[in-house]
Amino acid sequence: MKLLIATSLAILLVAACSTGEPRSVEWFSQHETEREAVLADCARNAVPSSVECLNVQKAEDSLALKRRGYVRPRPVDFTAGE
Repeated sequence: MKLLIATSLAILLVAACSTGEPRSVEWFSQHETEREAVLADCARNAVPSSVECLNVQKAEDSLALKRRGYVRPRPVDFTAGE
């Protein structure tokens, strides 16, 4: 019985520590269901400065700007008039 409990705790510890590679902004932009789930999880109990939370928030912000019709202006070239 003790061996079963020790093995179960070891498996849980390894599973909790191995989060893997964080998903990218582009990935979250393409997967709406996962984006909403991770946003809710980050708002509820995750560290807001984690890479995954930052990426999902950046993807959400980018999509919100696209829905509003925002177009990024081109940089002004002040040397062109010389």
